[in-house]
Amino acid sequence: DGDKAWIWTLSSANTWRRDAITTSGHVALERVGGYLRGTAVIAAFDGAVEGLFLVLLGVPLAGPLAVIVFFGRFIPYIGGLVTTILLLIVTLASQGPTAALILLILISILNLIQGKFLAPVIYHKTVDIHPALALIALPAGAALAGIVGLFVAIPVVAFVLATRLVPNLPTH
Repeated sequence: DGDKAWIWTLSSANTWRRDAITTSGHVALERVGGYLRGTAVIAAFDGAVEGLFLVLLGVPLAGPLAVIVFFGRFIPYIGGLVTTILLLIVTLASQGPTAALILLILISILNLIQGKFLAPVIYHKTVDIHPALALIALPAGAALAGIVGLFVAIPVVAFVLATRLVPNLPTH
């Protein structure tokens, strides 16, 4: 019933305003959806590759750990750190320090590739937010609203840019 609620909400607005607001709303929804789709692609990639690393190193429960990595990647900044620490602890406990060091090196290389190549391409195509703006928005969201702010920072910025509440901000 979202479409009906949208029409009812805008029923008292002038036609030209209704059309402008509806167009901005569709753009905002596309950007927020793009952010979530982009995050899902990156999370799936990280989960699959890190799961493969665990299998190659002989770590038990590689599948469930890969799923934890997938879900952890939806939490900006701390999700990757927490899941990496978890993988290293499990690898250290089951396979020893050499395997844990190898895993740390492999995850570092993966994060470098993801940060320099994969994430910019995916987010540029799905969100259309300048990377510098994203780097400012995430810490600001965390400072204003804690962990919830980390989750909603990029969607809020995407919405604001799409609705032109802040004019003339560059997109990438």
